Amino acid sequence: MDSLGYKLKTLRTQKKYTQEELAKQLFVTRQTISKWENGKTVPDIQTLNRICDFYNIQLSFLLSEESSEKKESFHNEKLIKYLAICINIVIVMILIFNLIQSAFFLHTHSVFTWFILFLLGVILLANMIILFISTGYKLYVFNVVVPVLILIIVQAIVRNQ
Repeated sequence: MDSLGYKLKTLRTQKKYTQEELAKQLFVTRQTISKWENGKTVPDIQTLNRICDFYNIQLSFLLSEESSEKKESFHNEKLIKYLAICINIVIVMILIFNLIQSAFFLHTHSVFTWFILFLLGVILLANMIILFISTGYKLYVFNVVVPVLILIIVQAIVRNQ
């Protein structure tokens, strides 16, 4: 977990302040800053408010115990989710263009062919909905594999017609 001291030190170093410079801004000694960052003492509530004003952050951020690993994991998960959504959209576009290019809609097809295409469309739509509401890396991989399989099946149907 991120301790208050760790967060204070991280904020200070990100802004490229020395302990001395920060101490002057907060009207405390350099030793006090050092004690906060090492977890030996904690600032009082008024000083915490000054720190938040100085860094332009919320007090809840300083006092929360959410770890940076959780934050990074959440951001990575969001990135993978958006990537999976983009891949799904590209696959849908490829499917539509392949059907149009092959003049699939100009020919008559059996009811079975239309039923299979309808079923694949429903599966693809369900896959996209699950992708929007799901969490978890394994499910994202599944949500990318399904459209690829559908693309392969539709290619096979188009070529057989």
